[in-house]
Amino acid sequence: MGEYPFSLAHLIFNSKDIFQSSKESLSDFLGARLTQNELTFLQDEQNQKIEKKDNKIVFSKSKSLQDHFIDVENKKIRNSAICLAYLKDGYSQIEIAEFLELPLIQR
Repeated sequence: MGEYPFSLAHLIFNSKDIFQSSKESLSDFLGARLTQNELTFLQDEQNQKIEKKDNKIVFSKSKSLQDHFIDVENKKIRNSAICLAYLKDGYSQIEIAEFLELPLIQR
């Protein structure tokens, strides 16, 4: 592990210095300025809480499924809530389908 010179493991195992990354250093590394949307995304990711469950590290959910779907009045809003629950909070498709009591398709 860490033998390939361009791998992260090589950098970690063979570096004397550990560099703290920042949005500015990331921007310099990429050679491009980050947009406000990208900066907001990075900030949200950085602020996401993690917890240990069953000897695994998992992201904490910002909202319960109940909260994601509390004000759903039509299919369009429901579909948006599904996307947010899946993409933002990491709920699985099965968790969402079971909560909404949608029929599961067997393949």
